[in-house]
Amino acid sequence: MAAQKPLSTEQVACLLVNLFSLLPDDNGNMPEISSGIASQVMFWLDEHYTHKFSLAALAQELDKSKSYVSRRFQMETGESILDYLNTLRLRKACEALLHSEISVREIAQKVGFSEVTYFISAFGKGIGETPLQYRKRHKQ
Repeated sequence: MAAQKPLSTEQVACLLVNLFSLLPDDNGNMPEISSGIASQVMFWLDEHYTHKFSLAALAQELDKSKSYVSRRFQMETGESILDYLNTLRLRKACEALLHSEISVREIAQKVGFSEVTYFISAFGKGIGETPLQYRKRHKQ
């Protein structure tokens, strides 16, 4: 049997987030996994992260008000929809950096950032290094 490749830091972080989301909330209740607004928002964002974000379009899709969707997502996850979306986009960018040779500009556009300078700035804040440093350090 071949030895399994160790998980990357990004993969471990994703697994931990998924595990923590299954923990009971402060009331001792299990969070709503399939029917909660957060899971519906996450599913929608996973399908639409490459496009310009519109809270109005998301709320309309869920047949809820914008304020309700924002408030419930924040309550269920502890983060804003935009913070989650940026994290999702950065995770997708990391995957693209490691598994393709396309330019940073193309990756930024592919994952939904309209400005490459904002992408590089967000990447540095979220990941701790520039996209090219990340590619060089993590690609084998």
